[in-house]
Amino acid sequence: MPCNGGTQVAVPDPFDSGRKKLDGSNKPATIQTWQKAGECPEGTVPMMRSDKENHDSYALGRMKRFPPMGVNDTYAIDEVVRRDAGHQYAVVKTQKGAYYGGGAAFNIWQPNVEQRYEYSLAQMWLVSEEDGGLTNTMEVGWHVFPTLHNEDKNPRIFIYWTSDDYSKTGCYNLECVGFVLVGRKVVIGGAISPSIRDSAQTSLSLSIQKSASTGNWWLHVADEIVGYWPSSIFTGALHDHAELIQWGGEIIDFGRGGRHTATEMGSGHFPFEGVNRAAYVELVQVVDKPGGALVDAGTLTSRITNSKCYDLKINEYGKLYIGE
Repeated sequence: MPCNGGTQVAVPDPFDSGRKKLDGSNKPATIQTWQKAGECPEGTVPMMRSDKENHDSYALGRMKRFPPMGVNDTYAIDEVVRRDAGHQYAVVKTQKGAYYGGGAAFNIWQPNVEQRYEYSLAQMWLVSEEDGGLTNTMEVGWHVFPTLHNEDKNPRIFIYWTSDDYSKTGCYNLECVGFVLVGRKVVIGGAISPSIRDSAQTSLSLSIQKSASTGNWWLHVADEIVGYWPSSIFTGALHDHAELIQWGGEIIDFGRGGRHTATEMGSGHFPFEGVNRAAYVELVQVVDKPGGALVDAGTLTSRITNSKCYDLKINEYGKLYIGE
């Protein structure tokens, strides 16, 4: 894991010292395995070595989809099946509105991913949908995606963005121009220590917040500033605000011959098994005004595409359990 001394250098947090952070799960970034050996020196940033010889990251990015519950929720069922074949979700979303940020704390696990090109993830989407159905998104979470990471099956922090419905723009992590890395302590694409069933749990807070002064969308992992998406890379509404925010789990199923994949979501255990066994997302929050603080997300709508295999439950404290 090299430290890059190029033009992307560490800068102060652009938010006021009074910025509200996600409470309760701000674990230090040392849960990333590379940090056990230290951190990058001043003036450099940590960057994963790309393995482009062994995978086509552009093609893998085109496999991504926004869950079939778009901003207007008007997809016919046959359109959903055709558009999102293979993708299965257990997610919640906000009501449509204007959002200037969002966050949550994610419980990290190491689900089994059965087949090549399949993945399992838990993430947050900030979304707008333009005329003609062109979805714009910023995404952050953790995933197990062996094909993207040289067949490595560890959970990893990832980011993604698109401004044209996953067609030609955007990419995973730092594999294209777009996201600007400035922090020294968090590796985008770096491995994370997973939770252990009935034992030690790993939880990591992730947030994206729009700067009222610059308009850039800033990413924080735990209490660490990581970098930003310039608002100029997005079209329409997401240049200014997100129209909805969504949190939850997703897998992609490439099972053949009518057989469903054995790829797991979350921890591989159903939500009813609860804490220390089922994966959770908690402290689900939004920024609902320019320059505002993170506040409770309020009323959320759930969508589960295959409850026999993957499910979602929200407890009385607002903690979201996902998985199978």
